[in-house]
Amino acid sequence: MKTVLNSFYKIADFKSRSSKKEMVSYVLFVILLFIMVLSLEFWRVASDSEQSKMISLVIQDKLFLVFLISLVPLLTLSMRRLHDINMSGLYIGVPVVIDLALRFAGYANSPIENGVRIIILGFLVFLCFKNSHPKDNDYGEYK
Repeated sequence: MKTVLNSFYKIADFKSRSSKKEMVSYVLFVILLFIMVLSLEFWRVASDSEQSKMISLVIQDKLFLVFLISLVPLLTLSMRRLHDINMSGLYIGVPVVIDLALRFAGYANSPIENGVRIIILGFLVFLCFKNSHPKDNDYGEYK
C-alpha cells in the first residue's frame, strides 16, 4: 500500500525515476478498482430492490470517481518509469499523436486503428516493465 500511496504523493513529479515494483503495484491497484466498479454494476443490474440499486449506484459513482482520479498518477508514474529505463517520458504521448493522425486520415474506429493501438500499448507496457537502467542517468540516481 505504501508504494501505491507514494504514486499519489509524487503526482507532480515528472523528473525522477520509479521502480518496476511501484509500477506493478499501482497497475494492480487500478485494475482492482476497475473490477470493483464492474462488480457493483453487475450487482446493481441483477438486484431486485430499488434501495439496493440506489446504494450500489452511489458506491459505484464514488469508486468510478476514484478510478478516474487514479489515472493521473498512472500517467506520471509511467513517465517516471520510462525515465528509469533511461528514456524520455514524452514517449507516453506517442499513442495520442498516432491516434490523432489516424483519425485525421479517416481511420477512426477502424480495425487498422485498433490494431495500431494494441501494438503501441503493448510496446509501452514492454517498456514500463523492462529492467531499470543500472547506472545513474539524467533523471536520477540508480537505487
